[in-house]
Amino acid sequence: MISKVIKAFFSSYHGPKHVETKLLKEGKWLRLKSASFDSRGKRINDYEFVERTTKRGAFDGIDVVGIVKYPETKQENQLILIASYRPPIDQYILEFPAGLIDGAHANCVEDAIRELKEETGYTASSEISLLSNYKSSILSPILYGDPWKSNEAGKIVALEVNGDDP
Repeated sequence: MISKVIKAFFSSYHGPKHVETKLLKEGKWLRLKSASFDSRGKRINDYEFVERTTKRGAFDGIDVVGIVKYPETKQENQLILIASYRPPIDQYILEFPAGLIDGAHANCVEDAIRELKEETGYTASSEISLLSNYKSSILSPILYGDPWKSNEAGKIVALEVNGDDP
């Protein structure tokens, strides 16, 4: 029933019509823009949003879910988090290591390994074993963290670190 309602909505609704976008301010990492569009018979003006100046493809960032495993000593697995100061909220937060990818066609797993090493000192392999006999890099589809105010897009890469290695 719900799928019929959704199909009916999207078959009759043609979405907003973009009118124009204006550049308000450009910095080193971000652009502030304003968009105007028509939606359901009304003109919406001055919808402000930000874009990354570094974005070259469909996405440009990665978040690294680092899992420390102890195959020999059988200790409990651990997640790797970092404390980062974030000026917009004027405080430290705990978050996954993250960073920008190297180019539009970069290898996300290699970039994730690099970011994990740069931000934490941990060295990971490009493989993770989450299920008993399954080994592969875990890579998410493109995710939009806050699409109401930004076109920022990234992927999540899960990596394994051997905690028993010296």
